[in-house]
Amino acid sequence: MTPENQSFPRSALIAFAVYLVVCGVSAICFPVTWLWSAGLSTSVSPELGLVFGVLGAYLLALAAGSWIASRHPSENQGIILVLLVSQVLDFLSTLKAVFDGALPRLPGTAFLVVTVIWSTLLCIAWRQTRRL
Repeated sequence: MTPENQSFPRSALIAFAVYLVVCGVSAICFPVTWLWSAGLSTSVSPELGLVFGVLGAYLLALAAGSWIASRHPSENQGIILVLLVSQVLDFLSTLKAVFDGALPRLPGTAFLVVTVIWSTLLCIAWRQTRRL
């Protein structure tokens, strides 16, 4: 793959890494904002704080993977595929939460739209890296 063809995958992966860093740090440092944006009660118990800490660490690990993959997208197709699968699983879990009533419909729909946008961008990036 020529450097010109790697421009979109690199840009998408760097943008995704930045997005994941922001989400990961906010989950660890400001879990109340996650609850507030989801339209849920904003009281954070110690157990819920631990859950957000684990979620933040997971997001930061995905951010590191996205950053690593952005350096040489055609050589890191597996990492891109893992990122894409994580977005599909995020979509499915959010969709289940909305249908079960655990997540209000309006913020849940917004989260689903964001997940679909990132999934689409990652899918395009992955497909472009497969063309040699």
